[in-house]
Amino acid sequence: MKKTNNQYTFISEENFELALARLNALGDEFKPWTLTQARKNHTDEFSEVIETGDDYYKKSIGQAFDSNVKLSKKSMGRFAYLYFMNSNALENIADKVIKERNEKLQRGVNSISL
Repeated sequence: MKKTNNQYTFISEENFELALARLNALGDEFKPWTLTQARKNHTDEFSEVIETGDDYYKKSIGQAFDSNVKLSKKSMGRFAYLYFMNSNALENIADKVIKERNEKLQRGVNSISL
């Protein structure tokens, strides 16, 4: 991630996706941040406008259908940057969780006999 004109941008889409995977690894496995497309205009948690048709990220925070936190891609980038800023320990923990979940998934796939 780099800072330009008070904006944080990821060097590549791959780096952004890794940061998102790390956020999901450190959160509830069954309530991850998910990419969705806006069917109406919204304002996210950081007052960024999400317009109809824009992709944005949402995370369920309750049982109700509309209990979601919403972040534009721009806000998600800021959030991920700040969350992991100067924290190699958090990145390492998240990477370990990702590896363990992938291994568990692979064991499940391998156990299926066709």
